[in-house]
Amino acid sequence: STTSTNPGSGLLTTGSTQMPTLFFTPTEADLDRYAACLAAAEGLRRARDSSVASSRVKRALQDIDSGKLDASTSKNKAKDRMMKRWSADERKEFDTLRASYALNTAKMVRSLGLSVARFNQLGKVVGSDPVLKERVMEQAYLYGMAAGLTGMEKVPLITGKRIGSGG
Repeated sequence: STTSTNPGSGLLTTGSTQMPTLFFTPTEADLDRYAACLAAAEGLRRARDSSVASSRVKRALQDIDSGKLDASTSKNKAKDRMMKRWSADERKEFDTLRASYALNTAKMVRSLGLSVARFNQLGKVVGSDPVLKERVMEQAYLYGMAAGLTGMEKVPLITGKRIGSGG
């Protein structure tokens, strides 16, 4: 495979094995991993949302993802009131999808070299710094684009094995 880039465009050429990055120093490695996690989590969210049967459940999941609705059962009376109007099947679907998404996201985070606690800690740091947040979101976007544009080998997202660990 070649490792050249297309001069002036910033896009990777076909067959390239290089990945553009906004994080260059070893001290920024966790931020780079965090951005990769965000890109991968978007794919998990889309897969979760494509399997939702109830429009009310789908709307609630989207509200949680956007921050309009607190996911915590102990902190959110509005969510509790909303779910009381749901059928037993809708509550089961919601709980099953949330649990599955949380489990798969945790596996993905660990496979990319972060603990869930470190991922959450980075989320707070990044969320409190608008400039850093923009850099991380741009890197996550680059990861998403590179995954679609390059000839990289595709591997299952959730395998329980760390990427790049040789096994």
